Amino acid sequence: MKISNINFQNTKTYFNQSKLSPIHTSKPSFDIVSFSAKPKQSNLTAEGKNIAKNSHGIYIQSQKIQSETQEFFNKSLKIQLQSQIILEEANQEWEEISSLLTDAKKNKTRAISDPFTKTDLFFDVNENKETTTFYEYKDDKLTRKVVQRPNITTITTYGDKTIRKIFDSETNTLTKYDYNINHYGSNSTSEHSYSFDNGSLKRYSCNKIQTHESTKAQFSYDFENGTLTKVALVPFLTNAGYHSSKEKYEFKNGALVRYSKSPQGEDGSYETSEEEYIFDDKKLTYTKNKNNIFDIILTADTIYQIDNSKIKKAIISLSQGQNTKTIDKLFTFDKHEKPQYCYLVYQAEVNEDDENFSYDNMVWLGGKKS
Repeated sequence: MKISNINFQNTKTYFNQSKLSPIHTSKPSFDIVSFSAKPKQSNLTAEGKNIAKNSHGIYIQSQKIQSETQEFFNKSLKIQLQSQIILEEANQEWEEISSLLTDAKKNKTRAISDPFTKTDLFFDVNENKETTTFYEYKDDKLTRKVVQRPNITTITTYGDKTIRKIFDSETNTLTKYDYNINHYGSNSTSEHSYSFDNGSLKRYSCNKIQTHESTKAQFSYDFENGTLTKVALVPFLTNAGYHSSKEKYEFKNGALVRYSKSPQGEDGSYETSEEEYIFDDKKLTYTKNKNNIFDIILTADTIYQIDNSKIKKAIISLSQGQNTKTIDKLFTFDKHEKPQYCYLVYQAEVNEDDENFSYDNMVWLGGKKS
């Protein structure tokens, strides 16, 4: 969830939003602003300086995260190229298998033997279950098994590596491809797994482990219309909707827009992350320990708003409900990144268009007001 920008226009004391400098309808007088002595100004100034120092490390880390994404794009191109080869080969195999099954059902064929290629084919038609099973043997070894049902058709090829292809029987299109798949009871592993939608690659997973309750992989790539949209490291998903990963990268129009460390959540219930970076051109929003509950309650330990590599605002302890948000401390910084103001117990409407806000105290920290 994107955190609304803070609007610094007060009904009592007015601020220029672009420069955050106090201006008044009458001659400025600082005695109209209540400066708190507790906590001391020096303590808040020191805290603000420490925030500015930390923001430099966060910005450097954000640059490192962005540079890492080039490797993902390079890898995604190879994945998409391989997926096109898989689709082409699968389409050719589908035409071959469809023709064999159609002829077998039409002619009520139960077996075909080719002595020249030492290939034997066996057909098992179950009209009650609307299922046709086809076995292929070469040199008396099972090399291929096909199970055709009204909704899906599964083709499994046996050899040095076992390959499974799943087709939509109605659209005749490949929906899933698993390479080097192995079964252990109700569980399975696959070295490479591709998912397709209407002939377009949707997801690639490496070293996937699937049980009847959950799916886990070493990493996964998500695509939309041939474009990379997400990379997840060690993704984990349960059938009940819980999901997590070690790291998650989200892309839009070929650019990184969000990075999350240790994200986890449950569909429609909650989402959390240890760290989150949101990229918007030269702007960066960093959030630590974010919690989003039912898209109504949002909490975070710290939020840094950085523009063109420089800290602009810092939020300490955010608690946001459906209509209002409360911040324990809100720091602003001048163009030289010196602490400017600190608002203590800042409260405002969630809607960023609402200009009303209040605070218990405002402390000037010495930064330039213009």
